[in-house]
Amino acid sequence: MNTAAKGRSAVGSWRTCGLTLGLLLACDGSDPDDGARALLEQVEAADYRSWARAPGFEELVESAAPHGNFTEVFINEVLVEALAADPGSLDEWPVGSILVKDGWDDEAATERTILAIMEKRELGWYFEEYTEFGADAEPAFAGLDPEPGICTGCHSAGADMVWAFGLP
Repeated sequence: MNTAAKGRSAVGSWRTCGLTLGLLLACDGSDPDDGARALLEQVEAADYRSWARAPGFEELVESAAPHGNFTEVFINEVLVEALAADPGSLDEWPVGSILVKDGWDDEAATERTILAIMEKRELGWYFEEYTEFGADAEPAFAGLDPEPGICTGCHSAGADMVWAFGLP
């Protein structure tokens, strides 16, 4: 094969690899743009407030964190099962883990200030945070780690990005 043909072959191979990678990324549910509101709709449809409560959040908890004066954290079944694992057996939370945090201004939980959602995806954690509520509400922040920095800046100190409780 001559040099020009080798060059075209290499370029074609890189294009094929790039296209394949792009398709894989688009199909694994990790595209940050596909999450805005879709994740909120998913957890609301699943009635997240009926999910198990996270360890340490068995009831409304007073908080000094930026998620409200009082918070509640709900976890899906993937996290419930992960928390039941043998101590020291996990070094990260499994893909499919979802946490939902409701932040409230008051102890009666009547004035919601924030709703934050984290979902562990193949490429990392996806974050959505709402400060407005209702059918037309859009996330104030949304993105796949390392974005949005306002979320990941604090959560990077947690156990695999989860600040509220640790790995088993």
